[in-house]
Amino acid sequence: MIEKLLVLLHLQYVELIPDAEYQEFLHELFLQNPNNDLLLELEWTANDYTTTKMLIWEYIYSIGGYTENNIDFDVIGKFLVEQLKKIYHSGMDIHTFGAKVHRLWQTFPFINEREYDEPFFALCYADDPLSWGDEAQSREMYEEMFRFYD
Repeated sequence: MIEKLLVLLHLQYVELIPDAEYQEFLHELFLQNPNNDLLLELEWTANDYTTTKMLIWEYIYSIGGYTENNIDFDVIGKFLVEQLKKIYHSGMDIHTFGAKVHRLWQTFPFINEREYDEPFFALCYADDPLSWGDEAQSREMYEEMFRFYD
């Protein structure tokens, strides 16, 4: 649950998805778990990125610190790749996609432990060939990232 919220929050932050998509996902989780205090607080702060991010991180640290025991990087990676694949195939311009995905890599607060592991590292470098006009190479890198969990 928390992993998917983190992914959607950051996709929203870099404007790869509309605010409503994160909010709808959060609302559905809350309706399924109406007694969850974290989800209730997140519902109240859904329009405030900074507060929302802080609440999620406070929750993560409160359940034992920031470790792989309470953050499942496979869930994050699979969900992130799934979301990025949908966005990529929606027809967004490759240059816009590349810039926003690179910014996403920079904003992920949990990426420090895994920033050079695939599929996360691809977020950083797959847009590089665009700077010399090689869209095909960037597309190949993104497509490879999309197949990471296959």
